[in-house]
Amino acid sequence: MLLMLPDRLLNSFVQTENARTKHYYVPTEIRSRWLILLGQLKSELCDRGFGSTEATRALLILLLIETARLAASELPESKKSSPQARPIVKQVLCFIDANYRNSIGLQEVAKEVNLSPAYLTDMIRRETGKTVLSWIVERRMTEARRLLLETDLAVIQIAEAVGYCDAGYFSRLFRRLNGTTPQAWRVMYRG
Repeated sequence: MLLMLPDRLLNSFVQTENARTKHYYVPTEIRSRWLILLGQLKSELCDRGFGSTEATRALLILLLIETARLAASELPESKKSSPQARPIVKQVLCFIDANYRNSIGLQEVAKEVNLSPAYLTDMIRRETGKTVLSWIVERRMTEARRLLLETDLAVIQIAEAVGYCDAGYFSRLFRRLNGTTPQAWRVMYRG
C-alpha cells in the first residue's frame, strides 16, 4: 500500500537527517479529528469489506498529509521561546526514545542536555504542552501496547522491557492511561 502513495508525500518522510523516531506535537484543537481518522482507519483494516483497500489508502494519505503539515509547522508557543528551544526539545525526545527502557527520569534527561531540571521542565512544557516525565511515560506505554499486540510476553516481562521494575505499578499506570488492564487491552485489540 505504501508503494501506491504519491512520491512527493513519501519523500517528506523518507528524506530525514537520521532514521530515529520523529515526534510531533498535535495541537489540542485537531486531536479529535486525528482520533476520528485513526478510528476509521482501524475499522477499514478490520472489516475488509467492499472498497476497504481504497478507503484505507485514502485515510492513510490523509493522516500522512496531516503529519507532513505538522512537521512543517511551528509548535504553538515556540514564538514565545528562544530559538535554541526546538533543538533541545528534539534532543530530549531522541534521548527518551533511545533510553526509555532504562531507569530514567527528569534528572537524567536534564543532565543529557546540560540544563537544570526546573528550566528543562518549563521549556518542554512551554514547547510541547507536556512534561518530560509525561513524554517518558508516553514512550513507555507506546512500546508496551506494541508488545501486547505483537508478542505473547507476560505483563511482568513487558513491564521490565519498558523500564518498570514493579509490574503492579506498571499495570495500575497502564489502566489509568488506557482505561483497562494490560491483559484486557491485549484481548480487546488482538481480536
